[in-house]
Amino acid sequence: MDMKLKLWSWAGGFSAETGLFVFLEMAAAVWVVGGVRDPTMGVDWRLLVVFMVSRVFVVVSVVNKEEIEEIARGLELSNVNFIWVVNFSFDEKISGSDKILPEGYIERVKERGMIVAKWAPQAKILRHSNIGGFLNHCGSNSILESLYFGVPLIAMPVLVDQFIAARYMVELGVGLEVKREENGKVKAEEIAKAIKNLMVEKKGEELRDR
Repeated sequence: MDMKLKLWSWAGGFSAETGLFVFLEMAAAVWVVGGVRDPTMGVDWRLLVVFMVSRVFVVVSVVNKEEIEEIARGLELSNVNFIWVVNFSFDEKISGSDKILPEGYIERVKERGMIVAKWAPQAKILRHSNIGGFLNHCGSNSILESLYFGVPLIAMPVLVDQFIAARYMVELGVGLEVKREENGKVKAEEIAKAIKNLMVEKKGEELRDR
């Protein structure tokens, strides 16, 4: 991967008149070089990652219980190995994976999936060669780490700026985006489709070879 990205600043702020965010281009440019992998990580996390190959790493902020259930079903339908960090940042009342995941879900996916509450060493996991894809909400940190470690991403944006970033990543050819319905909702079938396109189909091979 060898591409030049322009660096943008939020300094322009938000325009109440147009309802749009204003970005200002900064003088400096950022050179992105992907594929930096270092297998070093804590013993416990290394064991969690290496026991299965071709994993997809999932870190997305969720708005409600319905959305997290769709993510759960999407991962199950994809039949792909995964590590899923469950983050309830938009609803503090929701807590405990056993309370919000579909009944019997953990038992059904235990042979190929790992569910982690709230936090995991993201950079350490992404740098491992067994990670073949990164499903995330396209926040700036996730994008930078995805590019730095050469892990193609699956974008599932939540906030306004994340939708812009997601489209940009797709146009650059470093990831795919989960298609949403006209009402903005995301469905399990589309999540599964995006994961399989990246992890199983030829399109994913092309992205990893960039």
